[in-house]
Amino acid sequence: MSTFEAWMGDCVFRDAQSGTDCRCFVSVWADSYATYCAGVEACILHRGLTLMRLDNVLPVPEYLDRPTANHSQISALAQAVHSGNPAEMGPMGPLIGVRGGEQESYLIIEEIAISPLDRQRGVWPMKTVPDALYDPLFGQPTPTEAEITQYGGIENVPAMKTYAVLDANKFQSGLSEIEDCEVPFRCLFKGPAAVEQKDVAPYLFELTEDAPFTRRLLTHLPDMPETMTTAHMWHREPGVFIRSRTEFDDIWKHFRKFTKVQDENGKWYYFRFWEPTVLCELPKILTRKNGRQFFAEHLSLIWCAADPSRGGIIRHA
Repeated sequence: MSTFEAWMGDCVFRDAQSGTDCRCFVSVWADSYATYCAGVEACILHRGLTLMRLDNVLPVPEYLDRPTANHSQISALAQAVHSGNPAEMGPMGPLIGVRGGEQESYLIIEEIAISPLDRQRGVWPMKTVPDALYDPLFGQPTPTEAEITQYGGIENVPAMKTYAVLDANKFQSGLSEIEDCEVPFRCLFKGPAAVEQKDVAPYLFELTEDAPFTRRLLTHLPDMPETMTTAHMWHREPGVFIRSRTEFDDIWKHFRKFTKVQDENGKWYYFRFWEPTVLCELPKILTRKNGRQFFAEHLSLIWCAADPSRGGIIRHA
């Protein structure tokens, strides 16, 4: 049975009277992303607002783990919601663009709209990747001049590989289910953390376009239980995808550096970059220096939300 608790999200609205966009935190007494969305819509029903976007929707304990979380405001809003008061809006503010007004010109951010795979009745052979996502996930782009120089000739340039960082907590059976995926994987945590948090930790996977596991990640079957992740996972937003010519071990070493971050007071937090709702905000949240470290030139990242109209590709210009 699902457990209701306070969820938090950063919501962007459009004011019907002025036509301007604004944003605020909204706390909802919810048990899932879908329940949260319904609560927000009910909350603004008679306020003259239209919901434009939802960012960083998480249960409050997870939201507070984010290094950029406003703890005092989030905690106050969370304490205000319960079964008798299912939603509470924070102060409304203007929609602010890129951090510090600084355009992240070193990145290209492309929005994509992708519908997940369904049961594919009458389709044979069954697809493992939606058509619109095939090129972003498994296409083989022509090597750039920089890559040809780096590898000493076009004949030496490795094929583009596909990886994913996925949250074990999104799998119904955690690590035991991951162990049956039949593709290479490795936990981004090491030592005691990897053991103690094995069922909620992030894992790096190397995907192939013909793997049943790949199909499962990109499939949504609305008539099936949401928790049956052995059949479908798209709706659970299990993680993010990576394209690179770099080998598995090097990708693992790169992303391991970002599993935790330190705030200005020296306190460490888990940095859940593998959440699609977090990844899509990073170009605006990270400073240029930190952004260049995370969004390395040798890779691009792809995120897909449960809402098929929301997804994107982030890569170097």
